[in-house]
Order: sequence, then structure tokens, then C-alpha cells
Amino acid sequence: MEDRVTDHLTDWGNHVGGEMDAWTHHHARLRVDGRNRRAQLHIGGGNEHLEFNLDSSWLFADGKAYAKVHLELALQGHRFEVELPDMDVSRDSYHGEALTQVNVSVLERRF
Repeated sequence: MEDRVTDHLTDWGNHVGGEMDAWTHHHARLRVDGRNRRAQLHIGGGNEHLEFNLDSSWLFADGKAYAKVHLELALQGHRFEVELPDMDVSRDSYHGEALTQVNVSVLERRF
């Protein structure tokens, strides 16, 4: 039963992604992989003067959404690429008020 629910949610997410792609004339795309708890979102477009692309990869685990985001901006042929710090998004509350908490990794450590 769990697999069927996961597959239905994946199908629904990809259907929404397909509709979003059509509505925005291929400027926004969403791809969902429910079995692996992942999603990919692309937003972008432009012309010969200005171009904007945002690619993000999401992992949903432990009650949080973990995001890796890559940003590209081109202005008159000059291209800038930015790899944003990893972040995670979770729900929280403060004095009974619901809120969304976004944690951004400012320092990264690698071993």
C-alpha cells in the first residue's frame, strides 16, 4: 500500500510538473521521484540580452527538505554562475504560530 501511495504521489507530482512546463512555455519544469524522495525544479528563460536559470535538487528526509541550488545569470553575453550554499527547510512553531525554518550552511567542512 505504501508503494502504491508513493507511486500515485510521484505520478501526480510529474503531472503537475508537465502542466507547469506547458503553462510556462518551458520556463519552469518539475520532476518528482517519490521512491527516492527527490525532486528537481528548474526555472529559467531569457533572450540574447538577459538569461536567468535556477536549477535545484531537493531531498525530502527526516521531516525536512534539503536543497542544492545552482543559479546562472547572463547579461549581454557575460555569464555568471553561483552555487548557493546547501540549505534545509522545515516546519516549526513559536508560541503556537506555525512557521517555516530555513537553515543555510554558511561554512562548509570537507574531510
